[in-house]
Amino acid sequence: MTALPQGIHQLYIRSKDANGNWSVTNRSFFYKTGNSNSASNANIVKLEYFFDADPGFGNGIDVPVTPGNNIANLNIVPDISAVGLGAHLLSVRSKDEKGSWSITNSVGFLRDSLKVFLQGFYTGSGNLTPALLNQGESMDATIVDSITLRLHAQYYPYPVVITTKAILNTDGTLSVFFTDIDPTQNYWLSIQHRNHIETWSSSPINFNSNPSYDFTSSASQAYGSNQAEVESGIYALYAGDINQDGVIDGLDYNNWETDNNNFGAGYLATDLNGDGIVDGLDFCSGKQITMLLLEQSFRKPS
Repeated sequence: MTALPQGIHQLYIRSKDANGNWSVTNRSFFYKTGNSNSASNANIVKLEYFFDADPGFGNGIDVPVTPGNNIANLNIVPDISAVGLGAHLLSVRSKDEKGSWSITNSVGFLRDSLKVFLQGFYTGSGNLTPALLNQGESMDATIVDSITLRLHAQYYPYPVVITTKAILNTDGTLSVFFTDIDPTQNYWLSIQHRNHIETWSSSPINFNSNPSYDFTSSASQAYGSNQAEVESGIYALYAGDINQDGVIDGLDYNNWETDNNNFGAGYLATDLNGDGIVDGLDFCSGKQITMLLLEQSFRKPS
């Protein structure tokens, strides 16, 4: 790194297999400091970020920083409330006490809007129970639980390109951010929750041209139509995969029975309806009695 100037930089790395196929290019930010023994090593006194178009040096969104020549461990939480759906650039740069600006470093990301219901937590009329509140993990009555989202490459064997987590709201909506992906490519989307069946999108999606995806509008929005109809025309991920092995079966029942016999309560995967208690009500999902009574399995493209 001797030829690199002091400031923020990006390191790229990728590999090639024996067949000549290249891996995804991975990127990491780092900050190169100057010679700590040099009196000319100027402190960084300003840090700013901006989205998309460059507003000009000094006109970005200011990030409070303690002057120093090493800010490598600083965490930045950008305010994305005004950022629309689709593809964007997040850029960061710094200025030292001599007035010199660093290189402007940018990373691409997608902001997308999804909608999904969880069968076990569905209470009717397009609403989910605030499971985290019921289970003593939150005081927010507008959120349900965290879910894991993965984007997979379009072609077999569908390797995971990126994994992220998001908070599901009681109306089934969530905002999700994917970084370091190609906005021109199509990706399979998979959704995983701690006691529901992992579910994939019905087909690969281009999240730049189609930044919204609604699993709830039709069973066919999921691969293999692998969703439960919780109300007329409203669909949700199947509940009951307590041990997350991709199948709802007797092994999940055994886990539920253990916690039920022990009067389990709190943040437990065996609390299938999210009311904070493990009991017989976990067998019911709205008007349907499915869950552990009906075997369901994970489906993805083959």
